[in-house]
Amino acid sequence: MTSVTNSHVSCGSREAVVPAPRRQVDKRSFMDAMSQLAASVCLITTAYEGRRGGLTATGVISLTVEPPRILVSVNRAASAYPLICESGIFCINILSSQDRKLAEAFSSSDPTVRRQRFADPRWMVLNTGAPVLRGAIASVECEVDSAFEFGSHTAIAGLVRAVQFAPLGEDSPLVYYRRRYSDVICMPN
Repeated sequence: MTSVTNSHVSCGSREAVVPAPRRQVDKRSFMDAMSQLAASVCLITTAYEGRRGGLTATGVISLTVEPPRILVSVNRAASAYPLICESGIFCINILSSQDRKLAEAFSSSDPTVRRQRFADPRWMVLNTGAPVLRGAIASVECEVDSAFEFGSHTAIAGLVRAVQFAPLGEDSPLVYYRRRYSDVICMPN
């Protein structure tokens, strides 16, 4: 006979009972379900001791307004992960639909393509030292506040140190939906 035990986790001043896992959904089904979640495409960039790194990400959420804090999910196998940890800084560059090629370059495993990630002349450095993409819909510069490991990824909370916006224009955000990049079509008010 199998016994199932519950665990307790702290949630603020309360104790929450977390039931023991009964059954886990298979990886493919989970990935298929998550492909239905349209998400904004961002480049997470960082720099440390003259080295720059970055990755394409859709796992980005606003965490708190007071103080301004944002959360990114980074695969620990990503080449930029150790640079983020060492430098303690990162920038979230929210891409427009015009930046699809950059998104592809930052998600490529091809070494030739990876070496060209920062070849675009729009890269600059502002407040934290992390690369900022001039013309991104918005760029959010952060200092690492805390990090939590979950399976293959680390959720990194960043304290927002600076934000920059592109001039309002006709650019729509780049989104990732059903395993491909897409444009957002804004409906009239």
